[in-house]
Amino acid sequence: MTYEFLKFIDSKAIREYIKNTGYAFTPAEQAVLISRSYNRSVHEKLEALEYLCRTYSEKELGSEKVGMFGFDDRDSMPFRRRLRAYIKGIESSLVLKQADVGHGYVFITSECEKGYDYSDHDMRYYTSYADAYDDLRMRKKENSADGDDCEYEYRITLKPVGELRCLDHIYDNDLRLVLADPVLPDNDDMPIVDISEYFVYVPLPFKKGEIVRIKNYGRHSFGDEYAVFTFPDDEADERFIRMLAHHRERGDYSDMSVSLTYFRPDKSHTCGGAFWYDHFYVLDLDSCDEGDLDKVEYGTKYLAAAFDVNSGYDMWNLMLDYSHGDFVGERVYYDADKYLRATIPQVD
Repeated sequence: MTYEFLKFIDSKAIREYIKNTGYAFTPAEQAVLISRSYNRSVHEKLEALEYLCRTYSEKELGSEKVGMFGFDDRDSMPFRRRLRAYIKGIESSLVLKQADVGHGYVFITSECEKGYDYSDHDMRYYTSYADAYDDLRMRKKENSADGDDCEYEYRITLKPVGELRCLDHIYDNDLRLVLADPVLPDNDDMPIVDISEYFVYVPLPFKKGEIVRIKNYGRHSFGDEYAVFTFPDDEADERFIRMLAHHRERGDYSDMSVSLTYFRPDKSHTCGGAFWYDHFYVLDLDSCDEGDLDKVEYGTKYLAAAFDVNSGYDMWNLMLDYSHGDFVGERVYYDADKYLRATIPQVD
């Protein structure tokens, strides 16, 4: 692994942790992680994937550490061939940027402001990619003229006429193309060659009780959420090692997720809200700074303090305050916000 590869790890905390610990990914693992990057453009990712495919033999790629769909067909298509097919699929997707009237596609544009989901109400339909991209430029110009600091994500959906399947091209706030769905063969007899849906183990630097920022980039939402890292796996545990082997045999990108807990406030709720957990993609997780704490729900802060053995506030206190309804009016005697701010490292 080279330092240049690390720029494709979107999470700063994970990127620095990998750099400092010297954890090494095989070239095949690198390919999967490169395909999942949002911060780098599609062209940068293609260049890196081409390098890996050109430089390493099948044996050198180390694909045995990559989880794939369809374990039984792994030998029928070597990883290097899958990687080549994926690269070709992305290239075919980019060719569609030249598509015009008569190519059998409808081009649908939409935008998403950071912190919100895509809405069906702002979709516009075009008969050429060029017209659709002009619409994105117009949207960006209009958003920039508003004079605020909001970030946007822009999308062109390429839909074949008369078919349900479609491809998405995602542009970031600077109109860089950061995600492009590959054009892949629709053949049930073939293994899935979209390597962005494979599983790779990623070591995480987060500790139990740490609040993490969740970057929800992609086709469903665009913005940040905050939750507590409550039950990290023990990498020395026998069960963890056994499950890791299982995921590599049968895994997919959904295995690259971790369960986080957060507080969903509701003033009409007897106790002020409810605690929830959900699964989040590991590379979307990053550390919080002090400024992030202003955006974290107060219940989530108390949950983080309760999991911190040094806070003087434990789960018994949390459940007692919660059952008494103290979260309704934020009447909890303990100042979780003050404690958390004192524990976050100061940046010079």
